[in-house]
Formats: sequence, structure tokens, C-alpha cells
Amino acid sequence: MRALMSKSLDELALRKQLLQARSALYRLKIHQEFGVVRESFQWTNIGAKVITSLPVRSRVLGFILRNLRGNKGARVLAFAGKMIVFAKAAGLLMRLFRKS
Repeated sequence: MRALMSKSLDELALRKQLLQARSALYRLKIHQEFGVVRESFQWTNIGAKVITSLPVRSRVLGFILRNLRGNKGARVLAFAGKMIVFAKAAGLLMRLFRKS
């Protein structure tokens, strides 16, 4: 009976160690994931993501073009914008013709 009880206590002790080790592992994983999240929310990263987002980028470009009316720089930017649209349309047409 004493041997059975000793074996049961040993199993409980091993189970406790296993649970403690698993708990420590999960705490480390959570700490690591918080670090990744914290790094992704740095002001420089947020600023870069906001500036490169399409709505902000198009509004900034519109603001620049509106305030540079009649300026040679505005004409160059407008021409470059038209060329980009033309190049994208040509690329789309080429992909459509290749598929068929």
C-alpha cells in the first residue's frame, strides 16, 4: 500500500513539473509575441504605413498638384501620372492577350 501511495505521489510530482514547465513555455511565447506586436507599433512604422497607404498617397499627390498649378513641376508630375496609368493599362491588356 505504501509503495502504491509513493508511486502516486511521484506521478503527481512529475505531473506538477510538467504543468510548471508548460506554463513557463507559454509565458515565454506570450512575451515573445508581445515583443513582435510592440515592434510593429513603433511610430516610425506607423508613419511609413500611413504615408504609403493608397488614400493618403493619392490625397497628398492631389494636394501637391493643386498647389503647384501652373508650375512646371506640376506639369511634370501630371505627365508622369498619366504615363503610369498608361503603362498599367498596357500591362493589363498584354496579360489579357497572353491568356487568350
